[in-house]
Amino acid sequence: MTRKQKKRLALLQEFRPDAPNIYDTEGFTPNGCGPEGKWYSCLIPDWWPGVGGFTVACDWHDYLYWVGGSEEDRAHADKELRRFLIWLVRKRSWFTRWRMLKIARLYYRAVSVWGTGSYNYIPPRS
Repeated sequence: MTRKQKKRLALLQEFRPDAPNIYDTEGFTPNGCGPEGKWYSCLIPDWWPGVGGFTVACDWHDYLYWVGGSEEDRAHADKELRRFLIWLVRKRSWFTRWRMLKIARLYYRAVSVWGTGSYNYIPPRS
């Protein structure tokens, strides 16, 4: 695990103490914010100049999408992203909070609307 991943894991476990080590999970590779391999990925950066980054929150959200489940689980994953982004915003100085909060809201809205295709839907067991 890289130094950056260790730092991100510490932040994740501060936010969600029961979170697994997503950077050491077999079969899961986080890609930060935005969809992997799409032409518009560059429009959804992990880090904003003068504001900071959301990579760890996006990685956690990617993990929840990778685990998958029902539509309710997807809605929970999206709300978890929103909570994590707001938690990260509150850790910043008052000067950057308003900009980060706007970006956080935009990311949440975007994933709520367009994230369906990336979610691992698992049919209910009968």
